[in-house]
Amino acid sequence: KLGLLVEWFSCEYPLWLLLEELDTPPIVQHVGVTNMPMSKSMQKQVQEFEPDLIIQFSDHGRFQLVPRPDTLELDGSAYRLCWEMPEPGMPGIGTRLYMPTSPNE
Repeated sequence: KLGLLVEWFSCEYPLWLLLEELDTPPIVQHVGVTNMPMSKSMQKQVQEFEPDLIIQFSDHGRFQLVPRPDTLELDGSAYRLCWEMPEPGMPGIGTRLYMPTSPNE
């Protein structure tokens, strides 16, 4: 299961094209959405979704405000940074991959 943590202006379309090429595409859902009204059943579905990997695209620097970019807490679950590609010369802008932390971390 793949979670997308993106800004409003993020260009996620190329990712969707790549995922279509997989024999078994993952279940994909946006995570960390705070500005969209949802029905109660949709809220429950969103809260119960636990991604195996989160891709974070940051185009305009909103996520540079995260106090510890090596960790991420989302809906009560903790994730650790496992890969990052910053945009050269653009602090806080780039792509990050997060995986769930193990219970021992």
